[in-house]
Amino acid sequence: MIRRSLPAGSGHVVRVRCSERRDGDYSVHSDPETLARARNFLAPGSWTWLQQVHGASVVVVDAPGARCGASADASVTGCIDAVLSVQTADCASLVLAAEGLVGIVHAGWRGIVEGVIGATFDVLRRLGGEEVHALLGPCIAPASYQFGRADLDLVAAVVGDCVRSRTADGSLALDLPAAVSAQCNKAGVSSFSVVGPPDSAKPFDTAGSRWYSHRTRGESERQATVAWLEKT
Repeated sequence: MIRRSLPAGSGHVVRVRCSERRDGDYSVHSDPETLARARNFLAPGSWTWLQQVHGASVVVVDAPGARCGASADASVTGCIDAVLSVQTADCASLVLAAEGLVGIVHAGWRGIVEGVIGATFDVLRRLGGEEVHALLGPCIAPASYQFGRADLDLVAAVVGDCVRSRTADGSLALDLPAAVSAQCNKAGVSSFSVVGPPDSAKPFDTAGSRWYSHRTRGESERQATVAWLEKT
């Protein structure tokens, strides 16, 4: 488990936890009793988990555990101790903290094209969050993310050519962290940081054995990123 925190205005902080392979499988389709134990280990309390659809829908959570199982790729709340979660196995998890608010985003390439990051910023600002701080969780690095030309052109048309990269063997690749960072900058993020190695500006690469990876190993298991708002 990796622990991080983000500022969320006067008197508030956002707590973030990122699971690792050794913490268990957080796929919403895994054994319910095993999943419940894993969730309690990572963050005790009522979770809002999502049926992720690679779209741009954002749900507003008005009580701990509310909107659980909603078909969406992001959630936002101003409720204290409401645990927001996303599941990933190469896609990016993104936590957003504003004044008395927290949001979490499942950001795969399709969701980025659909505009899920900007949509989540819009909801936070509609609820009064002006300064937004972002934290990018572990996701696949371009060295392992071979990508077709047509789909890469589609992402680049939305985000910009910063997403164009190469794999370790020279094939076309998508730079997912660059795509997320660019979208956050476009939305006017106040600060941007990553869950990664010390003194690195890059997030941990889920192609490594520390994480589950669907793209490189075809794994069906998932790690989770969770975030919740606390009073300080």
